[in-house]
Amino acid sequence: MLESKIYQQIVQTKKGICVLIDPDKLVSEKQLNAKMERINKLQPDFVFVGGSTVKKTDFIRWFPKIKAQSEVPVLIFPGSHEHFHPSADGLLFLSLISGRNPEYLITQHVLSSTKIFNSKVEALSTGYMLIDGDKPTAVQLVSGTDPIPQNDTQRIIDTATAAYLMGMKLLYLDAGSGAHRSIHPKIIQKLTFLGMPIIVGGGITHPQEIKAYHEAGSNLVVIGNKLETHADFIEELIQYNKNQGA
Repeated sequence: MLESKIYQQIVQTKKGICVLIDPDKLVSEKQLNAKMERINKLQPDFVFVGGSTVKKTDFIRWFPKIKAQSEVPVLIFPGSHEHFHPSADGLLFLSLISGRNPEYLITQHVLSSTKIFNSKVEALSTGYMLIDGDKPTAVQLVSGTDPIPQNDTQRIIDTATAAYLMGMKLLYLDAGSGAHRSIHPKIIQKLTFLGMPIIVGGGITHPQEIKAYHEAGSNLVVIGNKLETHADFIEELIQYNKNQGA
């Protein structure tokens, strides 16, 4: 198992954008080629591949094709122990710390640990928190856990602090795919005292939201569902990156 390269890249990324690809939503090579052409034009910092309901067959079919076309590192965003491919640059070793279902706190991890350890894929220990976005999510339904309400700030802080004390390397706050309400940037700001890289996603539909997250202290902002429903959103993201570099 490789260590540190991808982690250090995330640490050094201060205003990054990541694109999440859900293999469940890919139906043809032509569709994938068009999607990857747009993503490579954007040049995000990372591409994540995965999702809560992705079938193993779909993951195995599409992951190497995505990896072959991507011009940036491709990381696995696993929904189960079956989501693995040795060509990945890294894997978010997610523990659903917002819930209390042992299946997603440790059981799935045990089932995949040996193959990940024996591979060349960098595993990134990640405290994953589902935050209420005013819409039931696939993560919530599959895991049988409830999201943390956004107004329960102390619980969010305590949960993140527990992840830090347990030695986790990253925090991932997610409102879920297609959330009606994205996570308030003040929540991100309140977690920066831990000094852990922060990834945030779910319900993000406008570059101004990305800017707010960046200013609050997030290292990576994840865009997924919006690109599925509005392919031209990529142009807004490209313009946002240009403005950031100006």
